[in-house]
Amino acid sequence: MEDNLEKGYIVASSSYYGSPTFTVKKKDGTLRIVHDYRWLNEFMVIDVTSLPCISSILEELRGKTLFSKFDSRAGYNNIQIRNEDIYKMGFKTNKGLYEWIVMPFGLYTALAMFTRMLNEILHPLYAKYPGMFHYYMDDCIIMTEPEQQVLHEEICHMFFNLFETHQLYLKLAKCEFFQTEIDYLKLAKCEFFQTEIDYLGIRVKEGELMISVLRSGP
Repeated sequence: MEDNLEKGYIVASSSYYGSPTFTVKKKDGTLRIVHDYRWLNEFMVIDVTSLPCISSILEELRGKTLFSKFDSRAGYNNIQIRNEDIYKMGFKTNKGLYEWIVMPFGLYTALAMFTRMLNEILHPLYAKYPGMFHYYMDDCIIMTEPEQQVLHEEICHMFFNLFETHQLYLKLAKCEFFQTEIDYLKLAKCEFFQTEIDYLGIRVKEGELMISVLRSGP
């Protein structure tokens, strides 16, 4: 709460809206604030923006052996709520009533709006380097062949410049430094110049896809 107040993500509210609030533990042990917006979602116009096609991403991963992966920071919180809708974001806590200024977790339209935002921001990169850059939700991946290291660096620079231009950040809290694979640094879920990488739960190594598929039913 204090962190979100400091960042200006939430403010004290006098709204007559007040959704229940609870917390969910994330993989790194920190807590994520979640609100029960089910009643609000019932009246919301569903956004039909589609996610990138996973099968297309997997197909283009074949033959690639050099990867960089990035995980954007703050996710939905990078999207501003329209002023006339802020009062609907009211939520109850044991410290009083607050409302979100930015997009919170729990809204039907959040993922679609975040995907559309990334579409607009990263389209120049995707268009300039087809088959070498993809993203799925907040997971971004750059993939090239080993002899294309200079090109790989160029794509990374363009990616960083686009993020900087639009004031987006990567998750530095999950940084891993001085790994034997690279003898340099990894930023959060960002992995630079790896020959083996896990993406979308699938292990990619030396141009091969290692996929475990569970089937049910006849």
